[in-house]
Amino acid sequence: SGVTVLQLVVVAGLALWALDASDSAAKKAALYAHKLNLAEKIDADFSEIALRVSGLPTSRQVDRDVDKVLALRKEYVELIELLKAQATTTQGKDLLQRIEGIAAPWRDSNNQVIQAAETGRHVDPATVVAGSIARLNEFKPAISDYLKFRQAFLDTTQEEQRAAVSRVMTWLIAIALLAVASALFVSRLVARSIAAPLETAVGHLGSVAGGDVTREVSSEYLARQDEVGMLSRPRRLCQPACASCWGRSAAGSR
Repeated sequence: SGVTVLQLVVVAGLALWALDASDSAAKKAALYAHKLNLAEKIDADFSEIALRVSGLPTSRQVDRDVDKVLALRKEYVELIELLKAQATTTQGKDLLQRIEGIAAPWRDSNNQVIQAAETGRHVDPATVVAGSIARLNEFKPAISDYLKFRQAFLDTTQEEQRAAVSRVMTWLIAIALLAVASALFVSRLVARSIAAPLETAVGHLGSVAGGDVTREVSSEYLARQDEVGMLSRPRRLCQPACASCWGRSAAGSR
């Protein structure tokens, strides 16, 4: 019926909307999770740099350790630039600028240690370790604030995704309940449209069987193309013959 078609169209529309909303939220969540992973990688790079630079004054493989420090430095610089390019909020940009502000003097300090290690110049290991710890302690709160910032974005997006799914489920349940209610309503209308005329048609046949051939069959029932019409039309056709038969029977009985 038209109601059923409309319900199917509504359900299909809701399904498409739910798919689009879920896909959009999933893409946002994936992007924010990726940015969070990049920030965690920057944190790990700085920690490893601090460890390797602290060991340079006593290292027996200076070239290898220096190459590793430079590779880590190149990586975190590229990651920070990538995050800056993708930053869309003032807070995010400010947090990244704060990290860069800490990283720049740290790089200069590390360069001095690297040059001393490469040339064999003596550097007090304790001083290098203390400097690395101080720089790392300065860096950790900055990266921690940025990680919290990124995690908050991810949590918000995931909550929006759950809310969208919840709204869709609510709508689908409402549509299902409406479909059940409308089906019950339509079934009752159909039953009433058939039961009452059918009862009338059977009553007409009963009256004929009882000898009453004077009751006229409604034209509405005669025009119907269902079971009611199938019962009413033969009754109308046989009504004259039945009347004649009952007349002769009545005359004979006299």
